[in-house]
Amino acid sequence: MVDLAVLLMLFIMETGDENASAEKTSPTRGDRGAHFTLALTGSELDAPRQTPTTDLELFSGLGLGLAGGYRFGRFRVEGELHVHRSERPFTGDSVGLRTLMVNGYVDFRLSKQFDVFLGAGVGNANVDIEFDTCLDLLGCPAFTIIDTSTSVSAFQYTIGLGYSPSSNVQYFISYRQFQTADLGLRDSLSAPFSDDQVKMPMAVIGITRRFQKK
Repeated sequence: MVDLAVLLMLFIMETGDENASAEKTSPTRGDRGAHFTLALTGSELDAPRQTPTTDLELFSGLGLGLAGGYRFGRFRVEGELHVHRSERPFTGDSVGLRTLMVNGYVDFRLSKQFDVFLGAGVGNANVDIEFDTCLDLLGCPAFTIIDTSTSVSAFQYTIGLGYSPSSNVQYFISYRQFQTADLGLRDSLSAPFSDDQVKMPMAVIGITRRFQKK
């Protein structure tokens, strides 16, 4: 997955260099046009938790996101497909995500090349959870084995920094907080989890290719 992302990034960079002589500027209020984004995500898992003392240390993951949308000056709207998997080393514990989100962003121009953006999104998440070990290391009430797949609603919000070396390419880094609705998880004694949602803070790095409206 990472190799594919690198190849796509190189392609976007190459096509972006075609107009490298263009004015170096971030989007302005008058800019309109389509855009395509490729992003790599890294995360830590905050939930689900079997009990309030559940230890999720070292539970981390990587993902790949593809998005396409349209820019209306400083406002952007897009559809995003994101595939992400979190695991804990040396265990069979994992949380897999396949999300389809609709995101909206607003850009705040700092200079000709830099801007800050804020965003939020809603959509659907397909969640695959496999817990083969007891996650509550301080007093597990039961040996928990969970292997389930479900589809729930989800939302996320983002803050980030963008750098535009040319008018049609932007590199960016951002922080994203992702969360699903309740999953309905229960342990082997049929007790509900104390925190029954997938919650993930994510670091995001990516590249956006802009297409100016003629």
